[in-house]
Amino acid sequence: MPGKNGLELLADLKKAGVKTPIVLISGQANIEMAVKATKLGALISWRKPLSTDKLLVTVENALRLSRLEG
Repeated sequence: MPGKNGLELLADLKKAGVKTPIVLISGQANIEMAVKATKLGALISWRKPLSTDKLLVTVENALRLSRLEG
């Protein structure tokens, strides 16, 4: 993303009060980044490349969580 990384975007979304489940997908993901992302409100953090099946299950789980919290 030009001008901002995923963790900065997550921090901005948290400050704005966004409650939507967020899935972080990054080419530079590591354990430290995943922990930071979770603390900033990400549902989960995956490293690229991500299989279509894993992405589908993740989105389904995020939608299910959103419905339960809504």
